[in-house]
Amino acid sequence: MERKHDISPPNTRYPRLPVALATWVALSIFAAELRSEEADTDDARVPITFSRLVLREHGKFDIGIADAEFRVTIIEELRRRGYNAVGVENILFDQDKSNQAVMLLGGVINELSCPHRSGARTARCDIAVNWEIFDKRENQVVYKVLTRYRKIISLQEKDVADESHKLILGSINRLVQRPKFNEMIEREITVPSVIYEAASYRRCDLPELALPDQMERILDASIIVKAGERIGSGFFISPDGLALTADHLLSGQDTVKIVLRNGFSMTAKVLRRDSAHDLALISVAVEDAECLPLSPDLPSIGTNVYAIGAPAGADLAFSVSSGIVSGIREIEGDQLVQTDASINPGNSGGPIVNNRGEVVAIVSWKVTLPGFEGLGFGIPSTIVEKHLAIEPSSSTSEIPSIATGGDSFMTFPIVDTDDPHPASRKAATAATAKSTRTGEPRFFYSSGRVTWFVLGLGMVGGGIGAILSTYAEYDNMKNTDSSQAAIDEEFRTLKILNTVGWAVAIVGAGNLFLFSRTGKRQEAQKPAQVGSLELTLGVSPNGAVLGGRF
Repeated sequence: MERKHDISPPNTRYPRLPVALATWVALSIFAAELRSEEADTDDARVPITFSRLVLREHGKFDIGIADAEFRVTIIEELRRRGYNAVGVENILFDQDKSNQAVMLLGGVINELSCPHRSGARTARCDIAVNWEIFDKRENQVVYKVLTRYRKIISLQEKDVADESHKLILGSINRLVQRPKFNEMIEREITVPSVIYEAASYRRCDLPELALPDQMERILDASIIVKAGERIGSGFFISPDGLALTADHLLSGQDTVKIVLRNGFSMTAKVLRRDSAHDLALISVAVEDAECLPLSPDLPSIGTNVYAIGAPAGADLAFSVSSGIVSGIREIEGDQLVQTDASINPGNSGGPIVNNRGEVVAIVSWKVTLPGFEGLGFGIPSTIVEKHLAIEPSSSTSEIPSIATGGDSFMTFPIVDTDDPHPASRKAATAATAKSTRTGEPRFFYSSGRVTWFVLGLGMVGGGIGAILSTYAEYDNMKNTDSSQAAIDEEFRTLKILNTVGWAVAIVGAGNLFLFSRTGKRQEAQKPAQVGSLELTLGVSPNGAVLGGRF
């Protein structure tokens, strides 16, 4: 017998295994890159978080704050709708990135009512919420709006918690549908450039110092800046009373208060400001002020520097911290001096000086990230004179504060149009009709108490009249000469009419009974739980009203 040899190449049983493995690896790499791109896209959106929900009761000073459950609900709803909502990423392991949010959303419930009839299983609830957005970049509230929402909810105890969340989510839905809301949270801080007329200032001829031994001269040239509730720092650049500070401290004001190291307080006039670079030039009526010169060069990395300011407000004013220049960074197209010197919000506008007493940067802002120490940044002194259109000279000229290029400041907050009151009978009727079409429960008693009284009274009268008429007709029938068959047939008809009369009278009496029950104006309370809201049901001249507190 001839033996047949297998001449097929090896591994022909599994020819697709290497191909499948390579395909799986390629798809895994592609999916990882796609996830990375999606993450980058999400990170590119303005991060927003929800701060808190407050209930303010009318006529009372008590203010309730919703518990964490409502905060989680709102953040998850914003995230579901595609916003870059940060916070409560992992409740189980207490992971929360709320501190990375640029925008903070908060709300105050100033209207909450659920008109309700005794024994009803549903109530039509109206809620009005004043929403506000706080922008950490602007350090102020930038958007306000009042939204109203109406929903028929179940009053069954097991459903009340879910229904309360639906009320809040309905208000959120009204909020996110507003174009101005979306424009506000997605906007980028773009400030039009302003151009000032060139001016000169008397240069600071402070001799070269040797720090830290001569730090007293630096402190005497520093000031504390107070603009409303904001407190920051600054320093004189001229003996004629010209000083520099951070623009974001000024809150758009034309004058601010300053405090010298000797405790004297006076008013300073805002001359020029460049919000794009967070710089402001102010003027104080003093003579021969201690001042600090601006360094004409960028500092070298590793240079020893000192930051002067009020790191925790006025109580710790004229504090000094030391460090080095950690780097020269470019952020959003602007150069910044990075330092590891301890810097806090009250340092904003204060000087960062080198060992010779020259100002190398003006403190602008601070970055704080989880797992990092504070990273301090300052505006380089080399750009100050250019952007404020000033140059050192032997004397100070008149410095006009009028700029071309338009106002560089947006007026905040943006107040959006309030939702209208859904209070008219026509609107209520339309809302009831809509709820019927959508399958939501509606009120059975919708025609009013007067209508039910008249209907009940008419039914009782009509029923009694029918009963009496059948008895009278029966007596007449017995006195007639009709045949027995005709009498039997008429008797059956009278019996039917008599039964109908009794039924109508009983139903009418029932309506009158309901009228008498709902007509009693007795105070009755029926507490129920709506999540963390305690709802109180009571009777008022306008009907039963549901009030609440957290």
